[in-house]
Amino acid sequence: MRAKLEHSEVALQAYARDSGLIVTTDQSSPTDDKLRETQAELSRAQADRVAKESRWASVEPFSGLELVPILHDPVISGAQEKLDDLRRQMAELATTYTPDYPKVKRLQAQAETLETQIRVEIAGARERIRVEFEEGRRREDLLAVNYQAQASQVSSEAARRVHYDVLKNEVDSTRTLYDTMFSRVKQATIAAALRGSNMRVLDPAIPPARPYRPRIAQSVLLGSLAGVFFGFVFVFGREQANRTVQGPGDLQLLLDIPEFGAVASTRFAIHQDSFKAILASILFSAPLDEARVLVVTSANPSEGKTTISMNLARALAAVGRRVLLIDGDLHSPRLHQMLGLPRNSGLADLLASPASLDPDRINAALQPSAARGLLLLSAGNAGPEASNLLYSPRLKELFQFSRKNFDIVLVDSPPMLQIPDARVMGQAADAVLIVVRAGKTTREAALAVRQRLAEDGTKITGSVLNDWNPRKNPPRASAAHPRPT
Repeated sequence: MRAKLEHSEVALQAYARDSGLIVTTDQSSPTDDKLRETQAELSRAQADRVAKESRWASVEPFSGLELVPILHDPVISGAQEKLDDLRRQMAELATTYTPDYPKVKRLQAQAETLETQIRVEIAGARERIRVEFEEGRRREDLLAVNYQAQASQVSSEAARRVHYDVLKNEVDSTRTLYDTMFSRVKQATIAAALRGSNMRVLDPAIPPARPYRPRIAQSVLLGSLAGVFFGFVFVFGREQANRTVQGPGDLQLLLDIPEFGAVASTRFAIHQDSFKAILASILFSAPLDEARVLVVTSANPSEGKTTISMNLARALAAVGRRVLLIDGDLHSPRLHQMLGLPRNSGLADLLASPASLDPDRINAALQPSAARGLLLLSAGNAGPEASNLLYSPRLKELFQFSRKNFDIVLVDSPPMLQIPDARVMGQAADAVLIVVRAGKTTREAALAVRQRLAEDGTKITGSVLNDWNPRKNPPRASAAHPRPT
């Protein structure tokens, strides 16, 4: 059997050598491996060519400035922004000066030079996209030719491998039979060499007085210690995982500013009473003469600053105060909808005025609400660049008029961490009121709002916690008596 196995192996090796087959240890052919690699490379080249062809198809019909939003090139986009800024400056000067004014001419020359540069950059970017597409197509064609040649070579080699596999199966069968016979011969030899056991018992085994396992006292002690340890780890991890403000008292400890109160969730009966408590805190914390214009802001959207502004305005009007509610969120105004009023000429229209504001024009923009003593100044006709209007000197004129004619002015502003409008209005106002939503606003976000206002030198009159769950988070002892500003 051993001689037959050796003869079969010699025949297999001779055929593989004579036919030119190269077989690796895992019985795979280098030709097959190369074909798979070529196929994978061809697939990647086709995907790359499709992506580049799609890119070229999107820019091929165009050649001018209309390619700026399609190319997504940071250099071109930056130059376009500068060009838009120059055109805006020219439009502003056109309302006052003639085209022959030196500054207008200088801006016109700068705009023409910048537009020429943009067109050159666009042409260069368009040509690069075309060249990349052509290169990708040529690479795909070359890989396709190589793949066809490799496939032909694999097909011709398959016929020779058939006879090789027949010889290989014969070698494997002979080797299996030889190994089986050799194993049985060894087993018979070992069985013949075995002798009878010569072991004997010297002493009988003694059973223990108590079971070795389980040890109840030790297990209880270790289990109790493990329970205490893992319970502490769980509580500490849960506390660290939830970084949001939870209940009354947290803001005063975190931000070191007065907390005027907490507004319970709408599903609790004390929801409306919450605004009365906040109203009392605001009236008793500081004289209204010192902080008549309050900007209400929050860290992020959907934290309830608009709802807080409207309900506080209604509560102040209910106790006989003359209240002006200004919709300072020029990006997403909602106060006119909540009060059921039209969006007439408002804040944006007043700020866009080139001349100083007169009382008659301001009074014409104010709208009385259903609540007695509460008037609304809507956002007005705000455009995409409405935030730039807040830098107008008309904002301070408007706030100065409001201080003289109203007991208190509440300004609803956009979220402060995303839009700088609240910081600009806070500089012109008397103070800022921060609204935080329980279970949503993180401690880091609240601290960032306070830090930016402190850097601006803006006075913070206090904070309000919104959407509080009194069952889940009872108030802290320090929350009952907020410190005065």
